[in-house]
Amino acid sequence: MKLSSYQLKLIAIVSMLIDHTAKIVFSSQTTLLLLFPGQLALTYWIIQVMTWIGRIAFVLFAFMIAEGSLKTRNLPKYVLRLAVFALISQPFYYLAFAGGGFEGLESIKLALMFILKPNNIFVVLALGALTIYVQQKLQASGTKRLRWLIVPVFALTCFVASFLRTGYDGWGVALIFGFYLAHDLKRKAVWALVWSAVFYGLYAVWNGVTFAWIPQHDVAVWRQVQQVLTGFAQFIAASLCVPLILSYSGQRGRRSKWFFYAFYPAHLLILYVAAVNLTKVS
Repeated sequence: MKLSSYQLKLIAIVSMLIDHTAKIVFSSQTTLLLLFPGQLALTYWIIQVMTWIGRIAFVLFAFMIAEGSLKTRNLPKYVLRLAVFALISQPFYYLAFAGGGFEGLESIKLALMFILKPNNIFVVLALGALTIYVQQKLQASGTKRLRWLIVPVFALTCFVASFLRTGYDGWGVALIFGFYLAHDLKRKAVWALVWSAVFYGLYAVWNGVTFAWIPQHDVAVWRQVQQVLTGFAQFIAASLCVPLILSYSGQRGRRSKWFFYAFYPAHLLILYVAAVNLTKVS
């Protein structure tokens, strides 16, 4: 079955919604225990599975940004639109992931950091699209020496993404740019698989190994093993995007551009309100 751009975006936002529900509404198992009283193990695994499902989202978003950058009639406007929604989404991102509290000086400092130093998903998407725009301009110049300027530009956008501590740091920019450089769906699928293996699999192994060297006698070995296994579980979940990418038809499908832009800040606000009300109940 072939999937349109619209259908892939729907899959991505559903995956993201599941992931963010786990991280925002069920950030504390207490709220989920309201539905499953006394079931600590069950609620733990529900949250884990929900976050694993969420690993599909960013890979698909990165893929669609690369495709959108190739097909848009006005790439600078496309980049600007992503940047504008990054700014619009930041207060909602702060509310959802930092609690939104303004009690005391430290909370105000935290709020200013989140607002003035945007790090929501739109930031890394905009930086990825910007890298593609620069690459297109350098290629159009026809000068071989100028084309090599993409290397420092790419390094700079990756650095900015990491400095702002966006969700995927420079890795996210690399995923988007890699999708752009791949010339067909098979190569894009392979790139998605390789990126997922490195980001989730090898990165988890590295964290597990380095974590083992930290002298914390109260931390059991199983915690280190759990770190590694969780990384590989996330890798397997992210790999589910590969057949989705291969099934991409190249067609836009239903037109609803603004829905996908507006969904991000809107769902963060709704989940934040839900989390606050469930916390009061618990």
